[in-house]
Amino acid sequence: MSHTKVTENTPPQAELDAFRELQRLAYQAAGDVAAGLEPGVTEREAARRIRVHLEAHGVQDWFHTPFAWFGDRTAFRGFRAPPQYFPTRRALEEGMPFILDCAPVRDGCVADIGYSGYLGDNPLHDRLMDDLRAHRRLIVERVRAGDTLQDVYRAVDALIRDQGYDNRHRVYPGRVIAHRVGRVRSRLPRAVVAGFGIRSLQTLVGDLVVERAHHRSPLWADGDVSAHPATPGMWAVEPHIGFRDIGVKFEEILVVTGDDAYWLDDDLPHVRRWDGPPALIGAVRARVPADTPLFTERFAPAPIVGGAPFEVRLGHDGPVLSVPAGETALEAVRRVRPETPYSCRQGFCGTCRVRLLAGVPDHRDRPTGGSPRGEGFALCVSRAREGERLVVDL
Repeated sequence: MSHTKVTENTPPQAELDAFRELQRLAYQAAGDVAAGLEPGVTEREAARRIRVHLEAHGVQDWFHTPFAWFGDRTAFRGFRAPPQYFPTRRALEEGMPFILDCAPVRDGCVADIGYSGYLGDNPLHDRLMDDLRAHRRLIVERVRAGDTLQDVYRAVDALIRDQGYDNRHRVYPGRVIAHRVGRVRSRLPRAVVAGFGIRSLQTLVGDLVVERAHHRSPLWADGDVSAHPATPGMWAVEPHIGFRDIGVKFEEILVVTGDDAYWLDDDLPHVRRWDGPPALIGAVRARVPADTPLFTERFAPAPIVGGAPFEVRLGHDGPVLSVPAGETALEAVRRVRPETPYSCRQGFCGTCRVRLLAGVPDHRDRPTGGSPRGEGFALCVSRAREGERLVVDL
């Protein structure tokens, strides 16, 4: 889901990389804190640990400070007033679900994430998390199709009902399922008031004024103010579903271009849960004899391992594209040649293979059925040494 077409409103790649890095850092902080939770830890203590972790890694400000919700508070049951959203002295117990949520700001970039888990054993929580996967797919497909934000919200609501759950993001202030994010633009001093950074709020209010002048909103809800397609840029999206006293959600950045949409990062904890952890694939491979072919299939590209930045030139006299360490050549090429075909994104099918005209490649594809690689270069997985420039026939 990470192919793109850039428009004048799409953030430049360097900026997307910075937002992706901060989002991963926020998820890493939540995951590290979750791994250390034990009976007796309170919501306030869990939130404090996330804040300490992130500030130790360069976070200077907040869109909002960390939240933690335990037990039935994960489903926002009975929430009516803003103070109820803030961490309490509720202590974690065995089998209890939890949600950790934080929105750090670093070097002007913003992340807003939601991490769901539980302590001990909770099969019902697992079921809800598995069913949440369909919402991630639905949202990007409907936004990509050009549906209005109002219609996408209602489609998510319908799916929640079909699954037998109830919509918990409707309990959020303004009933929002998402909000626009971008670089924080403010000259105010860094300060937090009622859990929210005043610099981030000033930026959001400024966006709200501009968008409302165009009969749009940077807040994505189910009202008529959201009866427009998603405006290009980045949106922090957080579908939140509940069943009885359990609530689960994820929150991550959706990038919207002039005619496309994609999730900023497919290497996040909830996505790895759904697509199968690399560790499991590695364990299976370790048990297969070395001389026996083993092919695995993922529903998203595998994380890039040992990648280094390099360049790709399209033809002998075409543009030179920079490929960052955490990105594939296919992603870089499709930003300027969106018609470039692809399929598996794993180096099997050969759909994105192009003729290599010059340069020394690091071939990482695995052609199936004994098909020859020849002079082909698989844009989806193959790379080059750091600083190397490849020339491909495009």
